[in-house]
Amino acid sequence: MKRKDRTGIMFTRSHSTWNKFVAILSDKISRKGCDHSYVETRKTLYVHIEPKYDISISDTKTMEYFKKYGGYCDCEILFNVAHDPNI
Repeated sequence: MKRKDRTGIMFTRSHSTWNKFVAILSDKISRKGCDHSYVETRKTLYVHIEPKYDISISDTKTMEYFKKYGGYCDCEILFNVAHDPNI
């Protein structure tokens, strides 16, 4: 579900919808498991978060942020990025 990037925000833990994003992604991964890609992360961001909260998210900036903090796939975003108190 990679898409052409556009101008938008870097979606980080400080965003007001972060907890909603984590809850949706966590539910998907607990039901389907992780295939070690960003498929469910991108679906969650661009289907559930972006249109419902009228925001524009930069795929490039957001994936760089996740990787910087050890989020190299859907489950690692949950384990390494979502719950690290030092980020």
